[in-house]
Amino acid sequence: MLSPHMFRSVLGMRLHPKGWPFVCGSLGVTVFFMWLNFGRFLSLLGLGLTVFMLFFFRNPPRVIPAIDGALISPADGMIVEITSHQSPPEELGLSDDTAWTKIGIFLSPLDVHVNRSPVHGTIAHKAYVKGTFHHVATAETRLTNERLSLILDTPNGERVVCIQIAGFLARRIICDVDVGHTMSAGDLYGLICFGSRVDLYVSPETALLVSPFQKVVGGETVLGFLPSSPYAPHRATLH
Repeated sequence: MLSPHMFRSVLGMRLHPKGWPFVCGSLGVTVFFMWLNFGRFLSLLGLGLTVFMLFFFRNPPRVIPAIDGALISPADGMIVEITSHQSPPEELGLSDDTAWTKIGIFLSPLDVHVNRSPVHGTIAHKAYVKGTFHHVATAETRLTNERLSLILDTPNGERVVCIQIAGFLARRIICDVDVGHTMSAGDLYGLICFGSRVDLYVSPETALLVSPFQKVVGGETVLGFLPSSPYAPHRATLH
């Protein structure tokens, strides 16, 4: 049962604009069931689906850390992978370069699914690959899943790869930015519908502050510091 507090929370939610068709669709089905008197069970099922859609497409306000060179989490979820000597997907033209550290963040259906830019940078490349919809909590399945990748170039000449990966329940990746667009760290740029994963590829010199199985908050959790950041350990020793 939904408590009064949960109802108030749902009614006060700010939604991502792309979620309104899903909310209105489920609400329309609920009204249809009630109008035709299909029974209390189906009406409550439709109402529950509507509440879930409101919950899933929520876009809560976030306080973006104003830290120079910080790597900000692009999504809510759990870190399921941090591995070194990785190469980004081949469609980005970086597959021969294994000098990357990969950070994998798994989003359950209960997590906020809007995606945010991990750094301040300009989109140098964008690539979409149509694929399968396997479970994405493990490292292997992301190789064949549907995905959309962005290469971000920072003002300091650093490069960060951010990849939206559709999962078992996900059937749609939304990305509202294109090549040449400049984003600040924490800016909204898209979402993945119904369970997914976001992978980051960063320089191995990036000073990471997180570890596997840690929960992170999109737009707020600092994953680490890029090599050029004055807060990176090797930079701090120079001052």
